[in-house]
Amino acid sequence: MKKIYSWIIDKWLAGFITASVFFILKLYIELPENLKSNFLNFKWLKEIFNMQIPLYFAILIVFFLIIITRFEKSRLKIKYTSPKTNKNDTPYNHYKNYKSDIFGIKKSKWSWDYKWLSHRQSFEITDLKPNCPVCDTTMDLDDYNYQLADCHKCRLDGKKYTFRISENISDISKEIIRKIKKDEVLA
Repeated sequence: MKKIYSWIIDKWLAGFITASVFFILKLYIELPENLKSNFLNFKWLKEIFNMQIPLYFAILIVFFLIIITRFEKSRLKIKYTSPKTNKNDTPYNHYKNYKSDIFGIKKSKWSWDYKWLSHRQSFEITDLKPNCPVCDTTMDLDDYNYQLADCHKCRLDGKKYTFRISENISDISKEIIRKIKKDEVLA
């Protein structure tokens, strides 16, 4: 019930205030020049509040508000009780274990992960990185030159830690997708 009241207050009150401001502005603009000075005394407001409203009109307004609140209540009830499938729920990935493979002429090993994209309703390959040819650790690609990769383990061990990558990252990504679609993957 609290949501219904807040909805009424938000929507109806904002509309009422906006309409009232424009109504008062219209009244002021349409007044003759000699009465505009008395307009700011707000005696007209007292006359509006003293105006008698017919009983049938008041009952009609109350009835209209009851219908709107019932409609909004039923709409909220349907919204919160209907069984729905959340698009953000990640479905089961049949290839979740397929996270590394060997590609290219030099037979270099690559590792990656998957991320669910709810707006596309599909998985995306993320964190695609080559593995070190010496110690098989996932390497970091150079920010400026994507043909170079650094191995932090080899750097800590004092070995050669920068390696040239002969494969293109987008080609590797496309090949992974192709293998999954052609079911050439042992899941």
